[in-house]
Amino acid sequence: MPSSADHSRARRWAAPAVLVALVINGVCAAPPTSAAPQRRVAVVEALLVGDSVLNGLAQPYSNAGRAALAARHSFLLESAGCRRLITTSCRIPPSPTPTNALQVIRADAGRYNRALVIAAGYDDPADGPYGIGSAVDVLVAEARAQGIAHVIWLTYREAGPEASRSHRSNVVLHAKVAQYPELTLADWAGRSSAMPTGWFSADGIHLGVQAAAAMGALIGDALDALPTVPSRCTAPTVGTPRPADAPSTGASATGGIHLLPAPQRLVDTRLQTGPLGANDVLVVPVIGVAGVPGDATAAFVSVVAVQPCADTYLTVFPCGSGVPTTSVVNATARAVAANSALVRLGQGAICVYSPQATDVVVDLSGWLAPGGDLTTPLDPVRLIDTRAGMAERAAVPQARLQAGSFLDADLTSVPGLGSLDQTDAITVNVTATGPGADGFVSVLPGPCTGQGTPATSTVNFSRGTDVATSATVGVTGGHLCIFSSAATDLVVDLQALHGAGGATLTALDPQRLLDSRAQVRLSAGQVLPVGLGAAAGVPLPVTGAVVNVTAINPAAPGFIALQPCGASKPTASNVNFAAGATVANRAIVSTGGTDRFCMTASVDTDVVIDLEGVTGSPP
Repeated sequence: MPSSADHSRARRWAAPAVLVALVINGVCAAPPTSAAPQRRVAVVEALLVGDSVLNGLAQPYSNAGRAALAARHSFLLESAGCRRLITTSCRIPPSPTPTNALQVIRADAGRYNRALVIAAGYDDPADGPYGIGSAVDVLVAEARAQGIAHVIWLTYREAGPEASRSHRSNVVLHAKVAQYPELTLADWAGRSSAMPTGWFSADGIHLGVQAAAAMGALIGDALDALPTVPSRCTAPTVGTPRPADAPSTGASATGGIHLLPAPQRLVDTRLQTGPLGANDVLVVPVIGVAGVPGDATAAFVSVVAVQPCADTYLTVFPCGSGVPTTSVVNATARAVAANSALVRLGQGAICVYSPQATDVVVDLSGWLAPGGDLTTPLDPVRLIDTRAGMAERAAVPQARLQAGSFLDADLTSVPGLGSLDQTDAITVNVTATGPGADGFVSVLPGPCTGQGTPATSTVNFSRGTDVATSATVGVTGGHLCIFSSAATDLVVDLQALHGAGGATLTALDPQRLLDSRAQVRLSAGQVLPVGLGAAAGVPLPVTGAVVNVTAINPAAPGFIALQPCGASKPTASNVNFAAGATVANRAIVSTGGTDRFCMTASVDTDVVIDLEGVTGSPP
């Protein structure tokens, strides 16, 4: 990003505070800090989600108990005081309101591969829409969606003032075991009943050092008892062999953007017998799914590589064609990486190729067809920057978003933006900067009034790492709504308007515009023109380009910015990266009515640019 902010990683060890401890083979390490969507994620065996009771195991006095569990199983521990299961958590001042268990599980998707362990619910009712029974239904469904085979739920200690409620909750849990074959109970109520009262706090529930070690031992026993799950990398694979055909160089019929109200999942191989095989192609039907009509010519999708068996990349292209020499996602072994793309439809579907075995998730956000919203690419506009004193166009408070909070941005009075009366959607680049914990940001049509916790995410981030992702989102009455699951600053750059005014969009079969590795590495501050004239199927002149930009092995942390050639020094960014990383992001960039756009990097880096589409009707 053009500027950066200092952030603190200091942590408080009081029981209500959030603690994230990653323990692998007995060694404690900080959460990974490489940038998303190509963020490297250490995959562990189990995710432990808890409230203030499990938080006893996270305290310094429980080092020995954690180490004993880590010697038996690798795990990620996410505990916070006052955490609830599926509804808004309570709060212990002065600490902020923590995320609920469902939000934690979604934020940590892909970071664990065997079991979800729930040790929360002491602040939840036994019955009702947000009670223990409903929570079991929701969290087991989320585990299934993530491909997690086992859910372990700790029963509640029946002691202290809330003993009767804990008893009712345990009755519900025992009934749920018969409903879900993947659900097992770890009987903390039974094991703790014989323990001395001195092992607990005055309320009889919260853990002292001996009780914390005992709870860790119980969790270890429950993980020991699970059946062995074959590795996805040795399972039978799905997909068909890579076609020998040459890549196509076609273009879609021009059209407008039709956005879905919410993304729809097209495929998740984690729910199939095995991952997409090495050097294989996965066919993903689009027409006829989620209301996509027969005249749709291209799809707007999010594509995720989940825990590949070796370093790999994903190429997305029209079915019926050979595999092009482009990529959408770059992922390292056992990591999770994602990006968005515009893909021309071939035979009513899109195809995904990987040179290495990996699970693949594809979500649909919209399609290209006659009618629909037209597109107006813009010179990049910094709409929002929550960091104090930084320039922004939208008059939003310059204060760090807190965990579980919403930011409502009224764009109707943004200087120089003009009227939004005819704008149905916008394309923005959203950057989480200096997040205080692992989490996610969701960008939604505003206003925020009445919005519940989002079910999908736009940006996924690791603590302390700046992460950028492009998104096309509807605006209602000129309002944009942004939710963050963890404390972070936010930067939002506007790239394009979509509505009654503007140009049609043409999806092109993916083709490489630039690879500096075959030429000269991009130097810090260098302005490099990128021409469109040599690309196949481009209906010159055009008003903008849809591209995928990848930074490869940058010399230091920094950013890449795209803009019309001849424009002033950029105040917005498209890709943010750490030193040595490989990070990609989609962008819509204005060409200013020419056949080119320009690119600048803040540090020395190699860059790859792939073309996916252009705005502007052909002759």
